[in-house]
Amino acid sequence: MSNNNSALELVQQPQRLKVLHDLGILDTEPEPRFDRITSLVADVLEMPIALISFVDSDRQWFKSACGFKDSETDISESICAYAINEPELLVVENTLEHERFKDHPAVVGDMAIRFYAGAVLHSRSGHPLGTLCIIDLKPRKLNTSQRRQLLSFARLVESEIWEDIADIQARAQSRLADHIDPLTGFFSLDEFSHRYQQCLQHVKESEEKWSFGSLLLINLPQLDFVYRVKGLDAYLHLVLPVAKSIAGLLVNSNAFFGRYERDGFLVFVPSAELSSQQLSTLVSERLQQDSAIVTLLEQTSIHCSVAPALSDLDRTLHCCEMAAHGTNNDNGLVCTSFTPQDSKRLARESSIGLKLMDALDDDMVKLFFQPKATVATCELSGMEALIRWHDDELGTVRPLEIVKAAERLDKTTALDDWVIRSSVAQISVWQTAGLEVVPVSVNLSNESLLDEHLVDRIGVVLESFNVDSSLLNVEVLETALFNDIDAITPLMHKLVDAGIALSLDDFGVEYSSFRYLQRLPVSTVKIDRSFVSQITVSSDDAMLVKGIIDIAHSLGMKTVAEGVETEEQFTIIKQFACDSIQGNYFSEALAEQDAALLLGAKSPSFAG
Repeated sequence: MSNNNSALELVQQPQRLKVLHDLGILDTEPEPRFDRITSLVADVLEMPIALISFVDSDRQWFKSACGFKDSETDISESICAYAINEPELLVVENTLEHERFKDHPAVVGDMAIRFYAGAVLHSRSGHPLGTLCIIDLKPRKLNTSQRRQLLSFARLVESEIWEDIADIQARAQSRLADHIDPLTGFFSLDEFSHRYQQCLQHVKESEEKWSFGSLLLINLPQLDFVYRVKGLDAYLHLVLPVAKSIAGLLVNSNAFFGRYERDGFLVFVPSAELSSQQLSTLVSERLQQDSAIVTLLEQTSIHCSVAPALSDLDRTLHCCEMAAHGTNNDNGLVCTSFTPQDSKRLARESSIGLKLMDALDDDMVKLFFQPKATVATCELSGMEALIRWHDDELGTVRPLEIVKAAERLDKTTALDDWVIRSSVAQISVWQTAGLEVVPVSVNLSNESLLDEHLVDRIGVVLESFNVDSSLLNVEVLETALFNDIDAITPLMHKLVDAGIALSLDDFGVEYSSFRYLQRLPVSTVKIDRSFVSQITVSSDDAMLVKGIIDIAHSLGMKTVAEGVETEEQFTIIKQFACDSIQGNYFSEALAEQDAALLLGAKSPSFAG
């Protein structure tokens, strides 16, 4: 476009404006789901301003504005009005050197924009609605990776917009929306569960002596990611062929079908028709013969698991998930059925649950302590308390098994209290021995982090052992924090007020946002081991780790790299100016006696 008038031709197109107005999004209230996206875009791309902008006939209106106070501007001040003429993306790295924009009101006026990049947001019919744009008041460069990221975030915004439209249409099309999934026609999970129980009751009342049936769980592991990043159309492109194929396979049976969360399906088949193993084989063969499914498997994975149906749907689903254990990382089509080995694992879970509380009372569960070391001086700086349990019958019980057992028993708070008391007691023992103790950190469950009495619970233990609160740190999982941030935040401040430092554990595995951290009393960010393990082979992971370290430091926070195992990893972490490391390169987790020896060394360090 050569001038303002030609640039506004598309802006003024009646059909485009009708689509925009029919969307019903203009002048609506701010929504956290959109604000989270602009906040994340600003963080990831390190921009002061990120906007979701819709271009109306005479204005641009912002659904979300991160770093910008106005809710709209006149169309004459809109660079987005030019951006929507582009197929996907408009990038202006220096507006003062750009022929079209050097005299633009947004450049020479009060806004003083020097850098602009806008990814076009489209309606499902393809009409340009506006942009997801980033702005800086100084010239910037935008590399190829950052351009891809901005476009991906734009697709995420589109999926949120389209989700609204799909929901409205679905409610209008059917009064059975609470019982029927409008996309597939399958039962909702609640309705499926209701019919499952009805079928069970029929079997109980029947004179026929046959087992209950089989439950098939079908999961598409990448489906939720596709929905959030690529949008509803891409999501339906995967969902509908699978639903159609499964329904066609069992069309002449008494089976009924349901949805399971956003990425799965459920099928119940009476056992008089097919055994679990027969059902698994039949599904596998049918999907492998379906050309539409074969094509889909080039883009996604399909995991099917079958288990004999029990009297409780949740227990049966658990059996299906056990049958699928270990397939999460498998690509392509994977079909499994509940086996004697799965039955043994289920029996092990039950045994762990039965023994756990007695094992805690009888001191069979132990704490080990994994040291942390400062990168600059190679000296011991702290320890993390880790649960260990070896049982004569069960053998080694992994920490995750212990936590899951406590969750099933509704004893997570009791387990947390044991960890707190045992950690503080050990600190007291070391102090009595005259050792120079470093802070010990403990991981706590969501239940404890949401308990208004947590500070008192910890305070009583510290006082009873005469241990200063500065020697006990609490690590908060990122997943726990961002699932319940509004509820957890006040309690976090109370912990800090009581002298207990907080670390954010496994940072990076969720939709991480340092903007949340700015209002949280977190002193340390622990970088998840999954990123650290790849920094020697993946430049993307290496730059992500460096970015986390740099931003954390800019916010006045310390950083700890988890899972440092090799000298090569340590060298890179040191170059990135990370504060501390934790992992076998420095030390494996130690029993209390070995940890005491490390504390007693005059200069505990490693050959870094």
